Amino acid sequence: MLNTGKDLYYAHNLKCNVFVQLYKIDLAKKECEEAIKIDPANWPAQANLGYLYYALAQKGFNPVAGGTTAEAKENCQKALEQLTKAERSHPLRFLYDGWARCLDVLGNPDEANKIRLRLNS
Repeated sequence: MLNTGKDLYYAHNLKCNVFVQLYKIDLAKKECEEAIKIDPANWPAQANLGYLYYALAQKGFNPVAGGTTAEAKENCQKALEQLTKAERSHPLRFLYDGWARCLDVLGNPDEANKIRLRLNS
C-alpha cells in the first residue's frame, strides 16, 4: 500500500497499530501521526495513539507507593486528548477503563465516573 501510494491512511494506521503492539514507541508515534496528518477526521489512528500514551502512562502508576509520576500524568493528558478526538467519530468502549483511570490520575473523578457509566450503559 505504501509503495503504490494507495490507501496511505490505512497503511500508516496499520503500521501504527503493529508498532503499538510491539511497544516500539517512536515508530508507533511516527506512523500514527502520519495517518492523522493524512486524514485527521478518521478515528482509528487517534485511538491507537491514545492507547499508546495510556500504555506509557501505566508505567508510572504506582498504587503501592500511592503516587503517579509526572511523566505518567503527562502521558495521560496526551491520551485523553487523542481519545476525545477519536470518540467524536466512534465510541471507544474498549478504551473507557483506561480513559477513566487517566481521569482519576489527573484529579477528575467526576469525569472518570461519567466514562465508567458510559461503559456500563
